[in-house]
Amino acid sequence: MAIDLTGSTFGHLSVIERGGRAPNGQALWLCVCKCGQRLVTSGSHLRSGHTRSCGCYKLAKVTRHGEASGGYKTPEYGVWAAMVQRCHNPKNPSYRRYGARGITVCSAWRKNFPQFLADVGRRPSAKHSIERLFNDRGYEPENCIWATTLQQANNTRRNRYLVHDGKKQTVTQWYRETGIASFTIVARLSAGWSVKQALETPVGVRRA
Repeated sequence: MAIDLTGSTFGHLSVIERGGRAPNGQALWLCVCKCGQRLVTSGSHLRSGHTRSCGCYKLAKVTRHGEASGGYKTPEYGVWAAMVQRCHNPKNPSYRRYGARGITVCSAWRKNFPQFLADVGRRPSAKHSIERLFNDRGYEPENCIWATTLQQANNTRRNRYLVHDGKKQTVTQWYRETGIASFTIVARLSAGWSVKQALETPVGVRRA
């Protein structure tokens, strides 16, 4: 049974309440940062010191323009800048495949690199890029994750339509029917859950 962390403080974060479980079974906790932002993270990340703020603590070394110590641009800033350009600059070579198709960067991210970084976190490796879970939606917190090329291909193949209980529907349609968030369904599938488990297991319950 998970240790109750409610009311505890870890760095800049104060734990408010339990936030369910991650696909791997780890307990998640809803926290509020000293800056006022809220986030959900695992108890192990809190106790180990891996997560100490909503991102503002790490961003103390990153300016609003994405510069790290020494003036070098961070990899995440390059990803963010390219994302904004292909969606909102008609002169960008990739604009026709993004902005011209109605793909936009949400208002919270478009002119705010620190908020983008706080929401998505650091890039896990040089092989990761920003993946939109659903191609008909733009760049926004609930629709974006860091993913490798292989993971992106798997998401495209496996998660466009899911067949369950005799019905074939998109993940968004299953979300509307089950109430399980699209991001949770995709994360469960990526973690090796079966379609049945991903769609029938209540949030906060560990896979059997």
